[in-house]
Amino acid sequence: MYVNLGNEKIESALVFNSLGQIISISSDIIKSEYFHFNVSGLENGFYYIELLTEKQKIVRTFIKQ
Repeated sequence: MYVNLGNEKIESALVFNSLGQIISISSDIIKSEYFHFNVSGLENGFYYIELLTEKQKIVRTFIKQ
């Protein structure tokens, strides 16, 4: 998954399952332009990722197969 943030830096990231339960929290990101999340430990299904920057909150979906 790629999200174009321009010059904005990611401050934190949350991953939720289809029930809205938090699967992962990454608040130790040091204002990075990139976010890597290993999905190999997830069960197959539908997930949401929420990226927070100084200016916006971006929510995207992905499917693990």
